[in-house]
Amino acid sequence: MRHTGMPEYIAYTCLLLVSDEAKFITGITLPVDGGWSVATFRPDPAMA
Repeated sequence: MRHTGMPEYIAYTCLLLVSDEAKFITGITLPVDGGWSVATFRPDPAMA
């Protein structure tokens, strides 16, 4: 990625979610953060 996110990225995601292509998407949390949440996730060893 290596660039700052733009407001348009949020808008594109909103457009997807209200489109017919998203008719099978229900009950999810969809992070729109350029992969930041995946790159910084560290599982808690106590939960293993």
